[in-house]
Amino acid sequence: MKGLTHLQQLHSQRAELLDKTRWANDFAWAEVFALSEWMELMALPSGGILFSEGEQSFFMCVLIDGEVSVLKRDSNNEEQSVAIVRNGYTLGEMALLENAPRSATVRATKNTRLLVLRRSSFEKMCELRPKLALKFIRHVSQMISQRLRRMSGALVEANMSALEIRLDE
Repeated sequence: MKGLTHLQQLHSQRAELLDKTRWANDFAWAEVFALSEWMELMALPSGGILFSEGEQSFFMCVLIDGEVSVLKRDSNNEEQSVAIVRNGYTLGEMALLENAPRSATVRATKNTRLLVLRRSSFEKMCELRPKLALKFIRHVSQMISQRLRRMSGALVEANMSALEIRLDE
């Protein structure tokens, strides 16, 4: 977690920050409080890199405030912005579930605070709070599924536009 600075915060304060995000909407207060026990509050300055495409790192984040850009390399090896992520959204969930390299680079476009869940903490939560961990995994799975559906729709639209352009030529 190269560009991140650890911020000291009481457990109850981390829980309050998490509870204010849309990410926590599906959890009861007691669950939010319990989840935040496993998380760390971190700061990423504007221009800082959270993680880079292709690197191995094992944590996910919930954006508390600020903004980041998700960047992918194109066929010319140039970075292209594919998404802007703001308050309440998550990044890096797949790093908790698989051992694959990061699929994109994430750079802060504003000073950003995040709640970070390391894989080691997640594994401890699975061991000590299995019901909470299961609900967390279901929530993450639903988010990944929703993103996949949106991306599939966007790809269909992009391909249809490209096909229409070729037919008009």
